[in-house]
Amino acid sequence: MKRYFFSSILFVFTLGISNAQPLNKITPPVMLQTAERAMAEYNYYKALEWYEKAYESTGDPALVVKIADLNLELRDYKKAESFYKKIYKNNAPDTYDRRFNYARVLKMNGKYQEAIDVFDQFLGEAGNHPFAALAKAEKKGAAVAMTAKQDERMTIANAGKNINSKSSEYSPYLQKQGQELYFVSFGEEEIVELTQSNRNDFGAKILVSQKEGDAWGTAKVLDKNINRPGYYNSNLTFSSDGETIFFARQLLMEGNKLKESKLYSASRNGDGWTAAKEIEGINGDFLVKSPAVGELFGRKVLFFVSNKAGGYGGYDIYYANSNGGNTFEQAVNLGASINTAGEEETPFYQNGNLYFSSTGHPGMGGLDVFKTTWNGSSWSSVGNMGPGYNSSADDLSFMMDEAGANGLLASNRIDSGSRSLKSKTCCNDIYTISIEQVNVDLLASAMDGKTQKALQGAVVQLFSMENGLPTLVSSQKVSADAPLAFPLELGKAFKLVAELKGYKPASAEFNTVGLAQSTTIEKVLNLVAIPPPPPEKEYVTITREEPISLENIYYDYNSAAIRQDAEIDLQFLLGLLHKYPSMVIELSSHTDSRGKAAYNLSLSQRRAESARQWLLNKGITPERVVAKGYGETSPKTINDKLASKHSFLTFGSVLTDDLVGALGTKDLQEIAHQINRRTEAQIIDGPTSIIIEERKEVKK
Repeated sequence: MKRYFFSSILFVFTLGISNAQPLNKITPPVMLQTAERAMAEYNYYKALEWYEKAYESTGDPALVVKIADLNLELRDYKKAESFYKKIYKNNAPDTYDRRFNYARVLKMNGKYQEAIDVFDQFLGEAGNHPFAALAKAEKKGAAVAMTAKQDERMTIANAGKNINSKSSEYSPYLQKQGQELYFVSFGEEEIVELTQSNRNDFGAKILVSQKEGDAWGTAKVLDKNINRPGYYNSNLTFSSDGETIFFARQLLMEGNKLKESKLYSASRNGDGWTAAKEIEGINGDFLVKSPAVGELFGRKVLFFVSNKAGGYGGYDIYYANSNGGNTFEQAVNLGASINTAGEEETPFYQNGNLYFSSTGHPGMGGLDVFKTTWNGSSWSSVGNMGPGYNSSADDLSFMMDEAGANGLLASNRIDSGSRSLKSKTCCNDIYTISIEQVNVDLLASAMDGKTQKALQGAVVQLFSMENGLPTLVSSQKVSADAPLAFPLELGKAFKLVAELKGYKPASAEFNTVGLAQSTTIEKVLNLVAIPPPPPEKEYVTITREEPISLENIYYDYNSAAIRQDAEIDLQFLLGLLHKYPSMVIELSSHTDSRGKAAYNLSLSQRRAESARQWLLNKGITPERVVAKGYGETSPKTINDKLASKHSFLTFGSVLTDDLVGALGTKDLQEIAHQINRRTEAQIIDGPTSIIIEERKEVKK
């Protein structure tokens, strides 16, 4: 399946037949002879003109085939469909061989169901026909095109008269943050009659246009260091820094078929360019065109298109590693996952994505734009870019800026803004692509879960999640009441984490998959305060000379019975006796000063014996506990602080020092009586000192 690169040049050669001679005196054999001579010179428009005249004169069905094929070659799809239809109606020769072309023309005219029916007819008889695989891909693409819808965010428009002429434009490329548009154009507004003397005056040239507001200004032709006279200068691209231009220089046969195409490069030189140099290591005795700068396996490479031997079809995409400067290593074919039996054209690489046009993958029309992504070791499945990027006609030379907001492509699609020298689909125009950016912002707040106030100093981290593994995207610290702002990428899963000392971390997970409109995501992370740890245990050392105050062993007035609240201290004392098996203690019991001294002494002894008996009942041997009553002979000195600690016994609540100071003398006296009804323990044998846990909270 041949496709000629310059299929829309629309130049006419002088063929030596006088147009002044009356047409009715030119016989059909002369018409056919003239047409065949034009075909031999690849002058397809002149050949078509004379074949049509011969057909009008003779009605020969064989000429219908030639006229149909030429209209398809010249991309007049409407006329091509009309003549292919005549082939079947008139039972013209080569009906089967042209059925594939007929189906393709129906498809490129947007008649997808009719195209599918004809592809089915072709495949029913195809067998091992070379086009069988292509027919299946064409049929699949037509089926997809019937239901595919253009991205609502996308706007595509003709680049305007300052860029597009009536002849073809292609290879558009944006530079300087989208303020410069480089492209290739023939720039002709009329059909030119090419002669041997003027043929070097016409050809494809590289131009540049500056952005003027929302439109493109008048384009200027680059100097002769780039646009070499006598050559078709085309297929441009730039290095990533914009300082080097790569392009093709081409020579044609007599007509519009390439006989030479090689890659060149030049560097910026002020407002101009250095002399172009032929690239080393890539060019050869085959056609090379459509360069694209990229990266593979960590090395800079140059992608390009070639028809060199060993490929998969007509033109295939290759790459070559850069050796620096203008020199490259041996070319490598990108393989069968990308290259097909059809034509692959105009690659463009950006951020791991390779875009290219093809007739061999399932498409909506002729050449469609496709995309594949490099994962570091292989290319992903090739995907059609869909409506807008693609039409029922040819779409190629796609490129996009780094932000993915503005792009370009060349297409011969039917459009109200296009102008053509011949049919509505003969010539390429350049189209601008605008993608409404979907901006997703995250507003994140770290709040105290109880007070709902912003936690100053909290650190909020944003992670992207892939295969369950987090990768830190951004980290910010709360310094005001306003939420923290994070920009988000589309199509990703995220995790948000907030941390602050003294609080338990809080997190939230969410994603931006499938979002088609700009939006703001709000996340509030409520952090719960960690309760303060209990006071550290404090320990004191008790020697034999110090009594262990058992502050809870108290007795009711005139009673020796152990109260229930006394068991707290007795349990504590029991624990010490178990901890220090050699320890012997004296339990000393005391009374207040009320009553007679002899009675109080007897009461205190009974109270001491009562406490001793409690310990004996718990398994302590008798010789380890001595009970001693002191009556009222060892009173405690009462002060406000001591009274405060024990006032709950009388008043039911703990009193402050200030409150105790405000109490009357009678009340303080009652507190003093209660404090002196006490029991103490003292070591009388065994260890000289012991370490015990302080049983009361120590105030800081």
